[in-house]
Amino acid sequence: MIKKFGGACMENENSNAEAFNAKLQKYLPGLQAMLPESNFLYANIYDPLQDMMNNPQKYDFVDTKKGCCGYIPFQIKYARNHVISQVCRNSSQYLFWDGVHPTEAAYQYISAGVENDILSKFINIPSNL
Repeated sequence: MIKKFGGACMENENSNAEAFNAKLQKYLPGLQAMLPESNFLYANIYDPLQDMMNNPQKYDFVDTKKGCCGYIPFQIKYARNHVISQVCRNSSQYLFWDGVHPTEAAYQYISAGVENDILSKFINIPSNL
């Protein structure tokens, strides 16, 4: 989920990410066939982030439009001018740390989803040892 300044989504970048993910999923079976000694699993984190942005109350987020400590363009400007930006009091209420990177709370939801989605696939991988 790529956002621009002010929290609005950047449609072209998001479309590119969705297209890449679809192509990657289609490519993996061929790669698996070329490398039979390897195992490839796809973990989707894009859709869970999208769901968190669209349904913040479901995840106990107060704000999904801006970062806990502001927006990256401002942070860079402030860093150059040696001004320290404010950090929110409770980062667990925010989806994004700095307007782009997810917070620890967001990663906890993402990792739980990935675990539920692909853990059984790891267990069912045949061992060639």
